[in-house]
Amino acid sequence: MPRRRRRRRRIVLPEEREEIIRMLKRGKSPAEVAEKFRLKLKTVYNIKYRYVGHETRSYRKLTPQEVQLVDQWLREGRSIYWIAKQLGRHTSTIYYVARRLGYERRGEKIGSKRRKQG
Repeated sequence: MPRRRRRRRRIVLPEEREEIIRMLKRGKSPAEVAEKFRLKLKTVYNIKYRYVGHETRSYRKLTPQEVQLVDQWLREGRSIYWIAKQLGRHTSTIYYVARRLGYERRGEKIGSKRRKQG
């Protein structure tokens, strides 16, 4: 069976990279840029994430006031889901804070894995 020849990886020149970055900043889609420069889409995404940045959710810590509210609401018997909705946070964030505050659920630590009895 004949050997398959591997394609050489195309090097993106610095001038090309700068133009790609400019195009992405102007709002061109990575697919359009990849087609224009005859690059793989993955290459364009790598350039985008490395040099242009990308839109991510901005994660921020709970403020001390929010932690106090979580503590108060848990003492009142509010659900994790209700607290998360009130604060506009993910339920896993509230579980994390509750665990740090030492709250238990059904006799177990919040977030602990249950084992089958038997």
